Amino acid sequence: MVEIINRVIEIVEYSIEGLLLYYYMKDYVLSKKMWKYAHIVLILQYMGIQVFLHSASSVRRLLYGKDMIIESSRQSIIVLAVSLFFTLIFTLVLTKGRNLVKMYLVLTFYSIMELCRFIIYSIMIIVTDRWVHLAVFLFERKFIKNFASLQRLLEINQFLFNNMFSIGMCLLLWFILKRHKYYLSYIKNQLANQELLFLSIPSLVGLILAILLRSILFIKRDGKMYDLYSNNAQMYFIVPAIILLCLISIVLSSKVLKELVEYHEEKKLRMIYENQMSDMKKHIEDMEQLYDGIRGMKHDLKNYTFEIEALLSLEKEDHGEYQSEINQYLQGIYTSLDKFDMKYKTGNPIIDVVLNRKYQQAKENEITFTSNLIYPKNLNISAFDLSIILNNALDNALEACMNRRLRIDKNDTFITLNAYQKGKMFFIEVNNNFHGSIKYQDHKKELATTKTDQGIHGMGIKNIRNCADKYFGELLIEVKEDVFQLTIMLQG
Repeated sequence: MVEIINRVIEIVEYSIEGLLLYYYMKDYVLSKKMWKYAHIVLILQYMGIQVFLHSASSVRRLLYGKDMIIESSRQSIIVLAVSLFFTLIFTLVLTKGRNLVKMYLVLTFYSIMELCRFIIYSIMIIVTDRWVHLAVFLFERKFIKNFASLQRLLEINQFLFNNMFSIGMCLLLWFILKRHKYYLSYIKNQLANQELLFLSIPSLVGLILAILLRSILFIKRDGKMYDLYSNNAQMYFIVPAIILLCLISIVLSSKVLKELVEYHEEKKLRMIYENQMSDMKKHIEDMEQLYDGIRGMKHDLKNYTFEIEALLSLEKEDHGEYQSEINQYLQGIYTSLDKFDMKYKTGNPIIDVVLNRKYQQAKENEITFTSNLIYPKNLNISAFDLSIILNNALDNALEACMNRRLRIDKNDTFITLNAYQKGKMFFIEVNNNFHGSIKYQDHKKELATTKTDQGIHGMGIKNIRNCADKYFGELLIEVKEDVFQLTIMLQG
């Protein structure tokens, strides 16, 4: 009867461990479409492998010999390795996501589970040892009348040990996984390979420690059983302390990385706000220059009129000798007026100022600039947000064209801005030629800045992406030979 109860307890323990495996991994790796119930398969495979390895007589005979008696704790390392291997294979096959993340999660789960197992075992072995000594003491003092009663008491002790060990291990495993998962939830979509390596080191150390403990926990020699604790009383405290430090390092590593990610995100947000403030300042300066120029031209028109009349009167007196001076003077007026001529009229004054400023910059640098953008008044898209997108996209295009001019000295640079509306979607395409190659930052699909101050630069694309996200849109980058195409989709 006791054997059956113990077997049931083992199966319940394996079931809880399988559920905790799913709980730990469900937010980071998703089931593939062809495996709708992958999570159930993952749990069942874990349970099945554990039951098979610990209960099947053929496996026990293979691992422990014909007598199926465990003579060394080292033999259990094979069971751990087989279980970890199958869990990893099932995870890689049944779920989608980055394989490195999957491997890290499986490694960390087994590391935490093994460390929890040994720390609870260390505590329970102290309690059990004291309980056995008490029972023997009572038997020697005749408080326990016969050996059968002592044996029954020791069986109860073993039964309680198994139950308390399973309960304590599962509770501690759940608590550690919960804390670790909490910190990982902030960085699950942003883990670069270097960050995964940083997180994996404490987990790997923990797993190696667990394997070491399995190899030296106990061994049978000359018919006598020797264990790690019996002849080394200090191990009752050293082993739990080392295990506790490993568990803390696993959890703290994710906490430290979470805080670093949050710090960098806050820094990026500050840069974005600073860029937005800079854009607003540019808008204000552009408008002030425009209005100041208009006021100045209005003030100067009277002087221009008087001077032209004076030149015309001189022209009449001197029979055409001042014709060239008059033409030059008029040309200067036309040039001044051109600065205030709005070549592109989009239907929104803010967008007009942005486009015409970029057009003037392109013209000054001999870059061909064309645009057909019309502001979508019927869509709920802020002119300010659209100006941020255009400012950053056109600044990048202007910079790329000017770099091309400097490097290959060709007068073929161009910037083309196309915009069109399809239903509630507004599309913006910016095309420009460039010289060189495009580099991306790791797996994140962000453009890597070519400037030395990487903390400040490289924010243009990120600013555009943030504005696109605000309108549930998307940003696409395509490179065809020496032409860079940036497409922004916004939902109005």
